[in-house]
Parts: sequence; structure tokens; C-alpha cells
Amino acid sequence: MSGETRPRVPRPRVTVALLTYNQASWVQAALESVLAQDYAPLEIIVSDDASTDATPQVIEATLAEHRGTHTADVRFVRRPTNLRHRHTPTVAREARGELLVLAHGDDLSFPDRVSELVRLWRSTGAGWVGSNAVQLDAEGSAQGLYLQGRARVRLGLPELSAGWRGEMLGATGAFEPRLVTDPAFVAPEDLPTPGGWDHILPFRAALSGGGLAWSPTPLVAYRRHAGQNSRSINDWAGGASVWEETLRAHALPVMAHLRTELAHYRSRVSDRPD
Repeated sequence: MSGETRPRVPRPRVTVALLTYNQASWVQAALESVLAQDYAPLEIIVSDDASTDATPQVIEATLAEHRGTHTADVRFVRRPTNLRHRHTPTVAREARGELLVLAHGDDLSFPDRVSELVRLWRSTGAGWVGSNAVQLDAEGSAQGLYLQGRARVRLGLPELSAGWRGEMLGATGAFEPRLVTDPAFVAPEDLPTPGGWDHILPFRAALSGGGLAWSPTPLVAYRRHAGQNSRSINDWAGGASVWEETLRAHALPVMAHLRTELAHYRSRVSDRPD
């Protein structure tokens, strides 16, 4: 159900997807933080996007070290080719949980992250849920909260149509896999824009009625470093004006695609029998 509180039923199965690529320096801690989640029933998919460094070997060693110390159903998948922006939807199609929690190989998930996101998801009916984060530098030193001075947030279609907001940060998010698999939405292979999932998935959640719910409690330690994908967008080296222009240029194709998403969704939903 979307857009309403879910009934009290047995705890839903949740999938955590740990997405990794060339993160050998950080992936052990990231994986251990996922294995330490206090929620069950839990499926963990560790998906390596064809790393060229020692990331897969570190993952294998960490899984072997922690075998028998948790109750999660763990799968490790090594992608033969680099999926890049198709990584998230590929894992969403493979997930067996009702909710998919995204984790990255250079970040840390706090032990109650899954539990808190499930609580937020079930109490709000949102199709996409997320949280605040503590920022880390490359060496692991805390750099303050990602968003300051915020309260709990609900966003619907008007807000999610207006442009990027920090509450959409995919590194903190969880979503219903149907936002990828339902034919009411544009298939990932048909997306003309490289990436943009941080915006597209919450927008799809709003289209289908649930929208976005966000907690100000930090549930992730979000690492900022030179190798992350978003660095080219969030690089302040050229000053505020250059950063703003870069962010605007990145957002334009995504915003244009949202109009396609809206038209596609309306046409597919109107064709469905009542």
C-alpha cells in the first residue's frame, strides 16, 4: 500500500544491497556495519561492480571471518562488467525483500539503520525513506551532519518535481523495489540520462502516492573523498558559482526525464483495469 500507514503484520523481509567498486580501503568496515544490523529477517546482497583493485578479495575475507556470527542470508555477486548507473536497478530486480536499503562500500551503516528505516516506512506509507548522515573525510574523521537543523520531512509530487533536495541522498535511502520493476515506470535500460536515481526513485514514489519520508536522525556515516562518483558535482574548488553551474548542468537532463516519467506513468496507469 502506498500513501498510508501499513497494518501491523509480521516483520517484512528487507534486503540490504552493499554496492562496491574499487573501495578496498573502506569496504571491510562498510560490510561489517551491514552484517551488524539488528534487524531480521534480512537479506544482504554484496554486489561488486567489476572492481579492478582488491575490493572482491577483501569482501571474501570479511565474509569468511564473520561466517556464523549473524543470521542474514548473504549473497556475494561479482559483476563481470562495470554497470555504473545500472548497478542500483540491477540489484533492485534481484532483491527478495519488500524494502531495499542501499549501502555503499565507502560508507558505514549504524546498527539500527534498517530497523529505523523500516519503522519510518511502515508508519508513513512512503515508497522511499531516508535519513540524515554524519559526514566523514577520507581518513574517517567526522565532519558534521549532512543536513543541519532539520525536522522530520515528508515530500510529495510538488516538492519532488521542483529539483534536487538533500533529503534525496541515495546513500541514506531505502525504497520499494517495485519502483524499478513495475512497468508503470520507465525501464532502466530506456533511461536516456546516465544516473539520476537519487531523484528519479523518490519521484516515482511520489507518482504512486507514497512520496518520500526522511528522518533527521543520522543512520549513516557518509564518506566524502576524491574517488566518489558525486565528487565532480560537489567539488567546491572552483568556488560557489562554478559549483552551482555544475549542479544545474547535472540536474537538467534528470529534470527533463521526470516529464517523461510522468507521461509514461499516466499512460500505463490509465490502461490498467480497475
